[in-house]
Amino acid sequence: MKLKVFFFAFWLFLGEGGAALAEDTAAGPRYIMNDRIIYTLGTGFRSEAGFINTVKTYFVKAVIDLRSRPYSRYSQFNRDRMKKYLEKNGILYIYMGDILGGLVEEGFDAYRAGEVYQKSLTPLEETALSQLSVIICSEYSPFSCHRLKIAEDLEKRGWKALHILNEKTCGTAYDIGKLLGSGKEGAEEK
Repeated sequence: MKLKVFFFAFWLFLGEGGAALAEDTAAGPRYIMNDRIIYTLGTGFRSEAGFINTVKTYFVKAVIDLRSRPYSRYSQFNRDRMKKYLEKNGILYIYMGDILGGLVEEGFDAYRAGEVYQKSLTPLEETALSQLSVIICSEYSPFSCHRLKIAEDLEKRGWKALHILNEKTCGTAYDIGKLLGSGKEGAEEK
């Protein structure tokens, strides 16, 4: 898997810009930002420390929360607490669930087709251009979450979306789909 991740990162670096592998450690691959890379991540059942370590593994500087309801039965993912511990670790927390959350009255697909949604992507892009960012939601798998659709829309705008599963597993939707479909994904981190 490490070799596959290295070649993917090298392709991005040589190709249209994007991420390049800065370091390959026991904790997994670490990328540096060239331009227009955005990560996605589900909070899942991770611990506070596990979440911070995962975010730091990929050198993320801003967490963009896309949850319509920014609270959780897991208190470490409640908006106020999350903002405090991320900022304590030098990571910016930005809430955009009010404009990009998946729970909208007309249904997310209908909302996604509208002008308001398209305009709502602009502040997300501005943040991601200024600092390496991850968009988050609750679901562990991007295939169970609206963040995959947002990532697809960003890709249409020239972004490279990489989906983080854990500190050692990150890739394109195609690669993550193959991995999850094969049953080889790791358990959610505690």
